[in-house]
Amino acid sequence: MKENAVTKWFVGIAFTAFLLAVIGWTASLTLGVMETVLPHSPIAKWFSLGLFDGGALVWLGVYVYKAKGTPQRGVSLLMLVFDLAGIVLMAVGGVYLGGQELAAIPEGLGGALVNGVIGATIANLLAGYYYHANDPDNRERIALQHFNDTVFEESLKQAERTVKAHAREHGAIMALGLLAQFKYDLGLPMTKAEKAALTDDVIDAKAVNIPMLEAPAPRVWPAWMIAATRFLKLYKPANIANPTAPAPETRENSTDTQSEA
Repeated sequence: MKENAVTKWFVGIAFTAFLLAVIGWTASLTLGVMETVLPHSPIAKWFSLGLFDGGALVWLGVYVYKAKGTPQRGVSLLMLVFDLAGIVLMAVGGVYLGGQELAAIPEGLGGALVNGVIGATIANLLAGYYYHANDPDNRERIALQHFNDTVFEESLKQAERTVKAHAREHGAIMALGLLAQFKYDLGLPMTKAEKAALTDDVIDAKAVNIPMLEAPAPRVWPAWMIAATRFLKLYKPANIANPTAPAPETRENSTDTQSEA
């Protein structure tokens, strides 16, 4: 069957006019609802068209012509459905709140409209950022940076293990340089290795075993402090040395006083 070009053209024009009429109708309902929701902000109602009627058209165009990759196509399709649902909510609110007296206004309609505007605002904002973040070029940059971060973190771990494994050798080199600088500042005699440590770029040194320092002498407390700790029952003679005022021997501290003696 041969198609009639004139009929096809007329149907196309009629369908376009029909869509424009529907979009204009729902847009007017959205504006009416926003005048009720935000009565003191006359400009905000025009921005609301971007959340509902305009938003659905934009997300549809993005899904068909612009979106690339699963994240972008998924969020654009999801927001298309979400904004269409918002248009339905605005249409319901516009009809009920438009001054009609045939049907009672549902009790929860006001809360649904307010929450719908809030939800549409937040959803479109987050979806816009998500769409931009998942641009193919941005995803490539993020992936490359993730790879670099992974290698960098591994290099830090390997460097830390290497430093710990050679800590004594590297410490000997640093110790030689510090000791050489110390003697140089004081004008003390220096060995050839110490002189080389101040002039050569590469220092040659070997790790040495340093003897442990002697344990510090016991603490010496005044008599008044010992009396205070006795009163608070915190006195521990084994950890305190006070030759000037030894504690009297009692059953509680006989062992400690013997050890002090």
